[in-house]
Amino acid sequence: MRRVDPWTSVRLMIVSLAVGALACGLPSFGGSQVDGGTGSEAGPQVSPTEASPTAVSVDTPVPSSASGDCANMYFPVIQGATWTYEVTGGSSDTAQYTDTISELTGDGFILTSEFDEVTRTQRWSCKSDGLVALDFGGASATLAVADLQAVFDTTEVSGITLPRDLAAGDTWSQSFKLEGNQTLPGDQTAEVKGSVDYGSTAVEIESVTVPAGTFEALRVESTTKMDITIKLSGFAVPTTIEGTVVRWYAPDIGYVRSVETSNVLGAEVEVTIELTGYQIP
Repeated sequence: MRRVDPWTSVRLMIVSLAVGALACGLPSFGGSQVDGGTGSEAGPQVSPTEASPTAVSVDTPVPSSASGDCANMYFPVIQGATWTYEVTGGSSDTAQYTDTISELTGDGFILTSEFDEVTRTQRWSCKSDGLVALDFGGASATLAVADLQAVFDTTEVSGITLPRDLAAGDTWSQSFKLEGNQTLPGDQTAEVKGSVDYGSTAVEIESVTVPAGTFEALRVESTTKMDITIKLSGFAVPTTIEGTVVRWYAPDIGYVRSVETSNVLGAEVEVTIELTGYQIP
């Protein structure tokens, strides 16, 4: 029986953590999924055209569209609004996922992401200065590669994901603190702790063409920094991964495209996400 070096597994998981953060990070509105891991939040498979909002109790009426602090020109918070995206690059083949505003609450909303084999939810809060994602990549985000899997929770969040009154020249930031565990071959478990920091600048309006159409969209450039420490058998492996993200947001439509790059253990990783369809009630 071949013995698997646990530190090789740790290095491989560091790569998957970085790719997962790139592929479906926080402002992309999606959960995190790499190489078809099933995760702890797996649900029935739903195709993009079959996605439907989560039922809301009739005893707790909520508005069908956002107002007040939840209103945002570049992210229409409307119950039942749906966006389908195609992901290329990274460590996996081309994939699709669908985001749906599944529930509006008094001070925020729930975003549901449907992958081929996984359904995840992400909590958002509405503040006077903008929208705030409360979960990095989704509640209890799971990243999987080969026979490895990391599950982590967001323990602390600060800053703004998307400002309320966004214009060229604006700058903002957001930070997450994460902790969880990583499974390795041979029934080994490693602790994972870390942080993710984003610094963003709105640049200018550009014409962008994606499968869903051509949009006049605001270009936003971000720097990303992920500090991850993986502890195994009393030893700690700290790793810092830095990258850049360019995203385009169309008024009254939302996020339509991103190109995200990162240098992971000496290898450059690039992930592109494009809008292929949407329905906004």
